Formats: sequence, structure tokens, C-alpha cells
Amino acid sequence: MEEQDLHNDNEVWSDESVDTGDFVHINLRLNQSPNNRRADETPHSTERHTFPVALPDWSNLDVLHRNTLPPRASFFIYDNVNDALTRDISRSKTLSLSGTWQFHLVKSPFEVPSEFTKPGFDAKEWGKIKVPGIWQMQGYGKGPWYVSRRSQEKPKEQL
Repeated sequence: MEEQDLHNDNEVWSDESVDTGDFVHINLRLNQSPNNRRADETPHSTERHTFPVALPDWSNLDVLHRNTLPPRASFFIYDNVNDALTRDISRSKTLSLSGTWQFHLVKSPFEVPSEFTKPGFDAKEWGKIKVPGIWQMQGYGKGPWYVSRRSQEKPKEQL
């Protein structure tokens, strides 16, 4: 009886490196056998994935409320009692976040430009989205994934 080769025709190779920002970058290279690819395809493909060395706060269930205010009902600040008693939000000191915002989509939160929160950061190369809105419907990423009804409009492909 001939010996069966249980080895998969696709071999996975990886190369790890850690940078100074405490992130692990893994380059995955999938070697495809000639039997598993079209003639016009390259014999391998490479993907880069970035992961933190330590568990980030947003992924750590032990850290739920760092730098947050305690829960409360919504409220608005008014200049005087008479304006507050009208409950007219247009008289309050409210800042609406609706409008056009600069937007930059990355594959991982660890690929965000480190300086983007600093005053004077140059984001003119970034795209723009309308808020409120669904950024997937405005040409970014895939989706939308979380909607209560199907949209008649198909999302634009990422530019």
C-alpha cells in the first residue's frame, strides 16, 4: 500500500516582528500549489496583520469605565432659568456633531496614525463622511452589517 500524503497543498509561512509601539506584526504568506491556483495567479499571497503585545483596554472586560463619567440622564445647559424652563434645545449651549467630518479607515485600531489627536494634524488626505450616517454607505469598508432593514441602495466600493 502506498503511503498517503496528508500534508495540505497550501503551506503557511509567517514572520513576526515587534516594533517599539508594543505591537506584533505578522506577515502571513500562503504558498499555493499549482493545482490550487489559476494560471494568472502568483504562487503565493502575503497579508500583514497587526496585534498588540498586551490586551488593550477596549478588549479587556476588567476595564469598563476608565476615563468615563458615571451614568446620568441627558441634560442641556442653559444661560438662565427662563430658557431652561422652555425646554427649547436651540436656546441651550449644545454643540451638534452633525455635519461633514474627515474620515480615515484602517484595518486595525493599531494602524491609526499616532499623531492624529494632536492639534495641527494634517488630515487633508483623508476622505469625508456625513454625520449622522453610515460610513459603509459612503464608500468605506464592507457592509453595512448592522441595519434594521435592507437598504435599496448598494454600498459604494472603497476608493
